[in-house]
Amino acid sequence: MGVTNVDFQCGDAQHFELEARLYDLIYSRFGVMFFDNPVAAFTRMRGALAKNGRLVFVCWQPIIKNQWISEPLNIVSKYIESAEQPNSEAPGPFSFSEPSKVRETLTKAGFTKIEISAYNCSVNFGERAVDAAHFLTQMGPTASAISSVEPSSKFFTSILNELEQAIAPYLTSKGIMLGAATWIVTARNPLA
Repeated sequence: MGVTNVDFQCGDAQHFELEARLYDLIYSRFGVMFFDNPVAAFTRMRGALAKNGRLVFVCWQPIIKNQWISEPLNIVSKYIESAEQPNSEAPGPFSFSEPSKVRETLTKAGFTKIEISAYNCSVNFGERAVDAAHFLTQMGPTASAISSVEPSSKFFTSILNELEQAIAPYLTSKGIMLGAATWIVTARNPLA
């Protein structure tokens, strides 16, 4: 009963041995931005796609368009000197935030029919501002910057208080809703 032709495997796409020309679709949600060598990784994936097979992935737009990251990071940077914007040239969540880099990388890997579409939405980060503020300090570049500060320090308390005040106006009947911006990227394998 159910689907019997599905197999789940876990591995690093840069090095994982995939059977040649077997797959019709490769999909990634927020994973491809972490490759050390994205051209090599995408070339390997393209080799696993059947003729005209599709690659689809979702990645973040620039930090400035992602309120859920920019708002906390701006506040943290007032208190902690090491709170820097992530390097978009290095592997990390925002390494494909610029469409030109995505297009160049996929073209070098041999993909064609590359399309990049914006998808923007609001995301729920908690029912109350205090909960959302705590959650937002536990991930991404904000968490990296805060990791140098003791949770009991006055800096951490000040950051939480200021962040809570900054996001309180975004309370809706659904909770604290902050803006998120992604790219939906599609490409085709032209190989015969």
